[in-house]
Parts: sequence; structure tokens; C-alpha cells
Amino acid sequence: MENKILIIGGGPAGSSAGIFLKKNGFDVTIFEKCDEHRVKVCGEGLTPEACNMLEKIGVLEKIKEVSHEVSSITLFDLNAQPIFFNNKCYTLKRSVLDKILRDEFVNLGGSVLYKTPIKKINVFEGRVVLEDLKGQKYDGDVVILATGAENSLAKSLGFNSVQTYSMALMRGYIKNTIDCKSLDFYYHDSYFPNGGWVFPLPGGILNVGVGCDRDSYAIENVDKLMDKFLKLLRDKYGESLGELYSSEKWIINSGLNTSNIFSDRVLLCGENISSAYNFSGEGVAPSLKTGFYAASAIIDSNGDYSSVGFSSYKEKVEKGIGPTHKIYNTMYRMLTKKIGSKIVCWFLRHSKKAKKLVEGVINEEVPLKHGFISAIWYSRKL
Repeated sequence: MENKILIIGGGPAGSSAGIFLKKNGFDVTIFEKCDEHRVKVCGEGLTPEACNMLEKIGVLEKIKEVSHEVSSITLFDLNAQPIFFNNKCYTLKRSVLDKILRDEFVNLGGSVLYKTPIKKINVFEGRVVLEDLKGQKYDGDVVILATGAENSLAKSLGFNSVQTYSMALMRGYIKNTIDCKSLDFYYHDSYFPNGGWVFPLPGGILNVGVGCDRDSYAIENVDKLMDKFLKLLRDKYGESLGELYSSEKWIINSGLNTSNIFSDRVLLCGENISSAYNFSGEGVAPSLKTGFYAASAIIDSNGDYSSVGFSSYKEKVEKGIGPTHKIYNTMYRMLTKKIGSKIVCWFLRHSKKAKKLVEGVINEEVPLKHGFISAIWYSRKL
């Protein structure tokens, strides 16, 4: 009899886990609280790190067919001066990305139950039982929680170390009448230490958004940050910049938490373990990776679904994305100080070798740790 894995959440983390488990012969069901076209508030950009994982999953070519290819990244410093990076990325609506992932899971024989929010999880000695809002119950051997920043189910199981949230976001769309061709990141003096972005999407539209630490702008008033960012853009582009529409707010959990991420028959992944990067706000790549690590831990357990059997999971996460988080957290602390931001931007502007290293790190051609150390070494020669 196949081992039955129940996954709550049909985003990148849940779908990644489901795909790898199906490829290894497990019976897997994903429970998605929304319909198949659910909307996710994010920048909707895919970095080389995310693309490498999507290739490993087997869907990168399908995603490229419906994506917008972007050939560069532009960082605007506190004085709105650009620093260009030669990195290829892709953009597409998150609803499209998530559906491609879930469709791949279904093509492998997995089952997705849409509009099925789970309200309760019971963990017994030999099984887990989920209950939805209608009272319908579902039996399985293991449950994976991949519910994003919404972690009330994790807390109900005693995972009290999960964050409330660490960052607030607001995103809207504008017609691309300014001929934006790169992933543009803005860190301007007027709203420092927070950031804004402008990403070109398929169909001639722009994803325009802001992100901030919750201590700067709570989710309730992040629209004030958006107003400042839009003023900056209108001062730059004038009447050629259109009006913002379909704006929404959301939260993310970032910085990585590995202190309490599994128990008997339960694994947390994605933003339930704060997988998003503090430095960039990037969430897709680390979420995909944690889903893969969760699936690998289940496979490695050989049917021992106790906390002892899942002990490899923490090691997989810490070795896999832990080093990136540690360095990104350090860089985040540096860049949220004006002096640190000015030094880093000056450094990138004046050192071709350092900028080349950053491009290599973004492309995953240079290990992040080696690039960070090398950059510090080059700075001594300036």
C-alpha cells in the first residue's frame, strides 16, 4: 500500500514537495483553500536560483513559453543613480506559475482539492487526520504544512516559534508605457530603509510594489510607503507613467527559522519556516527548495514518520539555504544603515570585479559565501 502524504497549500513549496514525492511513488494530495487561479501578492520575478529549481522540477521550459524574459537587473541607490547587473531573469503572474506547478503535479498522478481550506489537524500514533470547513475528514500518514505566511495551523500543533510576520508588501499594476526592460529595485533616501520595485510582465504591464520591515510600516499602513514610491516614479517619468490598479497588501515571513520545523508525522516548509530572504524579499526559490527538502526527508525516513525519522530535514534546510540566509541577513543589516548602503553602492559602482562577482552569485555560478568573502577582499584594494 502506498504511503499517503497530505500537503496543505498549493504554492511553490507545497507543489515542489508533491512533485518530488509523486516521482518517488507516494500517494499525495494537495489541499488548496482557493481556486486554481488564486492570486499571490509578490513581485512576480523569477531569479536564476528559482529557474534552476524549476528546471530540476521539470517545468522551466513550460514557464519560459509564457514568461517575459528580462536581460538585466538595475539597482537605484539613495540618490536614484542606477547600478546595472547583467543577469537574465523571467517574470510572469504568480497565478500562472503556481498553476503550472500544480498541473505538473497532477500530470504525475497527484490530486489537488481546490476550495478546500483545512481548519483542523489531528495527529495520532499511526496517522494524521485533516478536517475541512465542511467537516469532511481526510486520513494520511504525514502532513506537510506549506500555507505561506498564514501559519495558524502550525501554531495549533504547537509550533510556537513560527513568526507572526516579518515584512509587509504592497503590489499593484501599471501599463508599461515607460519602456521598462529590467528588474528595477529602488532604495531611495525619501523612504529608506525600505525598498520599491518595478518589474515588466508579459502583456505590456508592470508589477509595481514596495516591501518593508514590519517595524517600519505595518501591514495596515504600507500604502503610505507606496504613495512615497509612486511620487518618486512620477517625478522621474512624469505623465508617461500610468495609474496604479489592482493593488493589494500582503505579508511574508523571512530570515529562516529552523528551531522547530518538524514533529511526529508533521513537516513545515516554505514561509512556515520563514524561508523568504530578508535581503531581497525573494520567496519562490527558497520555497521550492524547502518543498524538495521536505520530500527528501520523507523519502529518507523509510517509513519512520516520527520526529526521529525526520531528523535529516533540519540538516537539509540548514545546509541547503541556511548559508544564503546567513549572508543575506548580514547584508540586510548593512544595507538598512545609510552608511552601509552608501559604501556598498559605491563599491559596486567602482569595482568591476565586485560587480562581476555579484552577477556570478545571482546566477548561482559563484557560491554566495565565496563571493561575499572575495568582495570584501577586493574592497581593500580600492
